[in-house]
This record gives sequence, structure tokens and C-alpha cells, in this order.
Amino acid sequence: MSKDQYDVLERIGKGSFGSVYKIKRKIDNKLLVWKEIDFGKMNEKEKTQLVSEVNIIRDLKSPYIVKYYDRIIDKSTTRLYIIM
Repeated sequence: MSKDQYDVLERIGKGSFGSVYKIKRKIDNKLLVWKEIDFGKMNEKEKTQLVSEVNIIRDLKSPYIVKYYDRIIDKSTTRLYIIM
């Protein structure tokens, strides 16, 4: 997947490491969100925690938890996009 497959509609939240955006997947117009995280400013411990968070979110399957769809890593901008 690439960022080009989505339209960013609006920012719906902001935290210390990034922001959450409402997005629309172009192939089917499905509304999703992506959590954009700048991992370039993180130390090694924080990067390890980030990898753990993505792995946990990816494996969770529950009607009470936001569903993980994919992730995009943009190394040129040190950004991670978790699509949910």
C-alpha cells in the first residue's frame, strides 16, 4: 500500500508524536483513519515500543477495538502511518 491510495479528509486529533487523520480509501471510498507518527524523533526505546504497539494492534480482533488494516512506512520523511 502507498499513501497515494488514500485521500486525507481532516485531522481529528494530535498527540506528542503525531496526529490522527480521517481518510478515504480511493478504491472503494471506505472511510478510515490513519495515525501518523514521526519516528525520526524517537529514541531506540520509543521505537521498540512503537513496533510492539503496531504488532499488538495488528493481532487484536474484537468488535470493541478499532480494526487494523495496514501500515505504511515512509523512510524519507521518517513517518509511520497506521491505517485503522
